[in-house]
Amino acid sequence: MTKRHLFLGIFGLLIILIGCGYFYLNQSHRNIQKEEVKYTVTSSELAESFRRSGPKTDIADQVIQTKGRITALDEKSVTLDKKVEVLFLKKLPAGLKKGKEVTIKGRCVGYDDLLEVVKVDQALLIEQF
Repeated sequence: MTKRHLFLGIFGLLIILIGCGYFYLNQSHRNIQKEEVKYTVTSSELAESFRRSGPKTDIADQVIQTKGRITALDEKSVTLDKKVEVLFLKKLPAGLKKGKEVTIKGRCVGYDDLLEVVKVDQALLIEQF
């Protein structure tokens, strides 16, 4: 085998690895609003499942629908029953106030041990009472 063949083989392998890496890193983003809900739970049940199972619960990184009473409001997020922090894609939907009960759909990110809340992002308001 000549040096030329060795060089071409290594160069070809390098091109293949770079191509695979590029396509792996540039996958299309998930559209949570179009995905089907995997779990429907209340905010209390959601928080309890993380306390029992820890970070290895099968709810993490799944599309969920949860219901709870708003206990805190921010520019882009609400907290349900002091247990679930919900981050909306853009601004908060109109008409949300403390004390209102809402149902949301979003991606369950996981549990924040420090703040002791479950994090949900890319949320969409389904219903408010």
